[in-house]
Amino acid sequence: LARRLVPHFSINCEYSRDRENTIAKLQNFVTAVSKYQVQEILVISGGQKRKLLDSVGALNMLKKWPLRPKTMKYGVAFNPYLPQSEMELERQRLKLKVDTGIVSSIWLQFGTDINTLTNELRFINALLLEFKSKYPSNSALVNKNVEIFGSFFIPTKKFLAAFKFRPRRH
Repeated sequence: LARRLVPHFSINCEYSRDRENTIAKLQNFVTAVSKYQVQEILVISGGQKRKLLDSVGALNMLKKWPLRPKTMKYGVAFNPYLPQSEMELERQRLKLKVDTGIVSSIWLQFGTDINTLTNELRFINALLLEFKSKYPSNSALVNKNVEIFGSFFIPTKKFLAAFKFRPRRH
């Protein structure tokens, strides 16, 4: 029995002709899932970035949307395992997402490099502390209790054999 379902909205997969149609689709999605007592949505850009809309733009739109269900929470993705050449942009984008004030969770990409993960978790914790210090403790305008979700696996012999045959990128 699932205790908490967090559906995701991928800008890339749900893109519909232009920015305005995609935003309308996101708003309809938020409205629809809130009727089923869904409490959180993961908003992601998806694999192929769109020039006119990404998760940062979608979160900013949701923040300003007057019909946004006030109890809905929004999660975002963060990949701590990107090459160093791409990491600064990923960090800047996470900061922009958190700065919207409506982010309730950060979902980490799966990976295996514990040193990289530790370093990026330090960055995330420092970012969240900085964010919390910007707003008064009684401010209802922002969600200051941001959760961090990640995953790990304990490989079985069967998994390792399959991984050797068909390795996945991480």
